[in-house]
Amino acid sequence: MEVARSRWFERSDVEVIGGIPTLLPAANALVLARVAPLELRGYLVDARQQRRLDLADLAARLEDVRHLPGRHLLASHLAELGDNAAESAFHLEVLRSLEAAGYRPSREPVRLVTPRGRPLLPDIPLERWRVALELDGDRYHRDRTARRRDRDRLSAYASTDWAVLIVDHQTWMQDRPRVMADLDAAIEQQRARGIGAEHVPPRGHRLGG
Repeated sequence: MEVARSRWFERSDVEVIGGIPTLLPAANALVLARVAPLELRGYLVDARQQRRLDLADLAARLEDVRHLPGRHLLASHLAELGDNAAESAFHLEVLRSLEAAGYRPSREPVRLVTPRGRPLLPDIPLERWRVALELDGDRYHRDRTARRRDRDRLSAYASTDWAVLIVDHQTWMQDRPRVMADLDAAIEQQRARGIGAEHVPPRGHRLGG
């Protein structure tokens, strides 16, 4: 089967799956930059999480396609994602919303070690108050094994001085003010314990859905 070549694609950008020519993730990102810019960031995050796309390789390739429509948007997303370890579009959205509200979540992984020696890597850590946000997204937490692993992980926080807040994807999308109120409550509980008491959390935030 022949595949027509565009200005930005090579034959190696196409894989035949089930008899259908299919663009590989890097080439697909170039297409999305032009035709679906609102979907581009989420696609990049998910493709990286699934280990189907190397963002550094895509950034290097972008240097050779100077006239690609949407090139600047794609480049800005690649620069942003290179500075954090967001594991999904949901993860990135929560991270960016917290930053916009002034909570200053860490963009670098924070490794906690429990008394039993089990390491914990909070999805989104707020180190000032030692509050860990753990994201529950349906896409990655639906099967029984994953849920059991998540329960074990959450129980491990009990042996640390960190508070944990589970952020459910559906609740985040439908009732974000409730999530933020729960976060403020967790922070206040930590401050009452003397953890981060010198850091006043942001107030008056409005994070619309």
